Amino acid sequence: MTKLEIQNLFNEWVIKLRENNYPIGKNINKNLNWLNSYNSYGMCYYKDNEYHISISKYMTEMSKKAVENTIIHELLHTINDCMDHGRLWKYYSRKIYNEFGYNIKRCGGDKSKEDKKIGRAHV
Repeated sequence: MTKLEIQNLFNEWVIKLRENNYPIGKNINKNLNWLNSYNSYGMCYYKDNEYHISISKYMTEMSKKAVENTIIHELLHTINDCMDHGRLWKYYSRKIYNEFGYNIKRCGGDKSKEDKKIGRAHV
């Protein structure tokens, strides 16, 4: 996948989660940042009244499902009280699985055998 395709997937998931009444942050920066890391597929942080999401540039070598899994994982962190992987974050990750079939994990869920060769997930 290209970085543009990943950015488009990010935009699609923001819309999809909002349409399905997930309480993701209203102030999510629309532009993905790119990490130069094999060890971390993604991260979310809050700065200057915005959520910023970064994705590893190596995600371009992974399957669409792995990329979507990482995007969803990071978007869940924008939900109030979900910056960690606590009870509420886990509730929404299970909800995503039940509604969309994505197995969102604390560390690298839903990666294919080929994806796992590229890098160990720590999201």
